[in-house]
Amino acid sequence: NVGAGEYYESGGTYLYSSALTISGAGAANTHVYASDMGAWLTIQAPDVSVSEMTIHAQNDRAFDVGGIASPGTTTFTLANVVINGPGNMYQDAGSLVRVQSEYSLVASGVTLQNGMSSTYGGALALTNGSSATLSDMLFDSNSAANRGGAIYANYANFTCTDCTFSGNSSQYGGAVALDYAELTASGGTFSTNGADLEGGAIYYISEPSTIDEDVDPNTTGLDLTNVVFSANTSNGAGGAVSARDGTLTLTGVTFSDNWAKATASEDGTGGAIRSWNTSLTATDVTLNNNIAATN
Repeated sequence: NVGAGEYYESGGTYLYSSALTISGAGAANTHVYASDMGAWLTIQAPDVSVSEMTIHAQNDRAFDVGGIASPGTTTFTLANVVINGPGNMYQDAGSLVRVQSEYSLVASGVTLQNGMSSTYGGALALTNGSSATLSDMLFDSNSAANRGGAIYANYANFTCTDCTFSGNSSQYGGAVALDYAELTASGGTFSTNGADLEGGAIYYISEPSTIDEDVDPNTTGLDLTNVVFSANTSNGAGGAVSARDGTLTLTGVTFSDNWAKATASEDGTGGAIRSWNTSLTATDVTLNNNIAATN
């Protein structure tokens, strides 16, 4: 256990084989400052759990999970943790947390905020056959230069239950970008997220990308139930959601006050949803005051 106080870490820790549980005295009481280059914890061991603390990821990500698959159960658990950015701004995907290589992330009551990535996944990246179960999480004010202001998933699958995405930004997928990946979300809100190009809240494309092409998660798709999208914006297509190919299923979803802005050369398309060559199923969907602007 880690007691209340402030802890300054000048070097990263590598976990290769042994299970480990780290528990603080609450996010308001235990603060870890990871200031050097290199993740605070690089995890290639099974059954690692971190809870009840705030981690300030100042120059690199807080957690780098995977890279090689370990034998046995490979689950990384986060509970009641706050991670502050900016994190890993200048390297590969996942500024605050990266999970890859068939590892599974289970996170509940976690806040990821102020992460900044020069590539993909301002807060979290799931790649290379990984998976995640996310519940009661807050993704706030994260940004990525290319895709997935909060979450980037490539050859991965994950679920979100009652998660909140607010104030995140990127070129594609202000909050979430899915490249040949699968997301099932139930409850929760996407508000005031923004994309410079497509998908103010979510950008979904169901085709192989250039990253981790050798791993196939068997299914791709975007399935949303009782999710609320409000005041998200894009400069072009899909004020809230932009989907290309694949399967999009909407049940009890509300879209209000989302905006696909016009650019200098093109009108905005899909104030709420822009769907291109996608198998779309919509049931009990509410559309209110969404705008696709024209020049």
